[in-house]
Amino acid sequence: IRCNLSPSCSSLNFFQSLVEYEDHYELVHVNVCASCNRVLPTAHLLHLHLQEFHDSFFKVLAETQVAFECFVDECKKKSKTSNARIRHLIKTHGYPQDFDFRIV
Repeated sequence: IRCNLSPSCSSLNFFQSLVEYEDHYELVHVNVCASCNRVLPTAHLLHLHLQEFHDSFFKVLAETQVAFECFVDECKKKSKTSNARIRHLIKTHGYPQDFDFRIV
């Protein structure tokens, strides 16, 4: 099975089974930012990415409001800064300190 969904896939990816292709699809073609083509691991992180990097209203809002949402979808905690969010993720959710928090 060959992936033809993007030019970069068609010549490089040949899959031995449907399961391999589905794994590839989930990893590469789901949760893609329409503005910059960045692939995020979850729909929630895609939402945060769109908001924090491509929404000019968010930039204004973040100057005066508690706006940085937790990476954990089920957690409703918002932080004043991205650094405060990082501290929350480490302390509350056990994220390792060397995690790439620039994921969004």
